[in-house]
Amino acid sequence: MIMRAAPLLVLCLASAGCPGVGPNDGECIIDMDCDGDVCARDHACHPADQVRAVKAQWTIRGQPASELACAGAADLYIRFKGSSDDALGYAPVPCRLGQFTMDKLPTRYFSVELGVEGRGGRHSAVTRAITSDGVVTFDLKP
Repeated sequence: MIMRAAPLLVLCLASAGCPGVGPNDGECIIDMDCDGDVCARDHACHPADQVRAVKAQWTIRGQPASELACAGAADLYIRFKGSSDDALGYAPVPCRLGQFTMDKLPTRYFSVELGVEGRGGRHSAVTRAITSDGVVTFDLKP
């Protein structure tokens, strides 16, 4: 699943609350919904030791990401993958930024896939394992 803009989430946060979201049903928006646990980016409550920060960094053909280096890959997508169909993704991710940080990723996610947005098939994507320090590096060749 690739997530795009989340206007409903913003409306929910701005209002008095979101029906069906809270500590009683396991879904969350903010840490306060989790009764002492952490509200991870999958909108579920997890113990703090089951959540980590992960940073994906990339270069383009060995060069730092920039407008010029990213000319053939202006927008990327990123997908954090767990077992089976367990995935959390975002698009578009501007290539020129050279990094994407996920601050509260559940530890059940073990790899990161990075690819050019809009290009079908796996040939345009690269998958790397999340290291123990939470840093994943890519050298894209779009």
